[in-house]
Amino acid sequence: PRGRQRLHAMPTSTGYEVREDETYDWDGRKRGQTPFTVLQHTISGTGQLRYDNRNYRLQANDTLLVLVPHNHRYWLAKGDRWEYFWISMNGEEALRVHKSILSVSGPVFRLQPATIDHLADCSLRLIKGAGSPGAASAIAYEAA
Repeated sequence: PRGRQRLHAMPTSTGYEVREDETYDWDGRKRGQTPFTVLQHTISGTGQLRYDNRNYRLQANDTLLVLVPHNHRYWLAKGDRWEYFWISMNGEEALRVHKSILSVSGPVFRLQPATIDHLADCSLRLIKGAGSPGAASAIAYEAA
């Protein structure tokens, strides 16, 4: 069709990392004003999250979900190691779905192994290249 199509879920970044230094520190109030979400699954190690004045210790199999901008901070404490993968996305539908999840589950939850595998597969397909904005959007919808 002619004209610009609005895609309501788009990945903005994805990846896999192992952090072993305390310079890893994200403040949800200092990442700009354009809304997006971060879905980050802990594979091993330990990360920290402060969300709405509550502290969480993320360990293997914990999944973190946050919206930006928002008053939260997640970081690696001195001497810790954190292995994880993440998918960040924006768009009306991604924000709606993730806000709904946050209202029911809060920012830290446990997913079924099949769901974790599916999210990891979504991240890997995005890393390898989705091929088009429409394909990338479809993967973001899957992940959401």
